[in-house]
Amino acid sequence: LGELPCSLVGEVTQSEKLVIAGADDVPVVEAALETLKEAWQKPLRW
Repeated sequence: LGELPCSLVGEVTQSEKLVIAGADDVPVVEAALETLKEAWQKPLRW
């Protein structure tokens, strides 16, 4: 990868939620993983 720029975009924690922070480190999205999983799987159930 040599000259390609890269940076940290996240980290894995023990928390049961997804947190997406803006450039100023202030959370802009905070959602429980169980809520996100249900939203993903619900339309697939028929």
